Amino acid sequence: MAPDNSKVYAAIGNKLISFSPDGNTSIQVMDVARDVILSIAVTKSSNIVFVAGLVGTIRAYDMTVPTLIHRIVKPHRRQVKALALANEDRILISAGDKIICVWSVLEVETESKQDENESN
Repeated sequence: MAPDNSKVYAAIGNKLISFSPDGNTSIQVMDVARDVILSIAVTKSSNIVFVAGLVGTIRAYDMTVPTLIHRIVKPHRRQVKALALANEDRILISAGDKIICVWSVLEVETESKQDENESN
């Protein structure tokens, strides 16, 4: 069974939509990209959502705030067709333009915290 604070995520165009399956929270709609979102990956242990689309950039959002916490700029030359999390949410895998990329989620979270500390 999913934890009580779990959310369901979906994308329509460039909007990320989130809501609670139990109906206890309101529906959130957020513009997250300038391009069409083709794939979403959501961590089980936190509220980090990865989105990618036609342009080839992968974005990470902390949905507790909600805000952009990290961007991986154009790891793929064209669209990212799939995102997946593996190894207990420690690895992000992206696929597109006949290339598979593997990313450390820990590095994404660490870099975003460093960026926050530098801006304060």
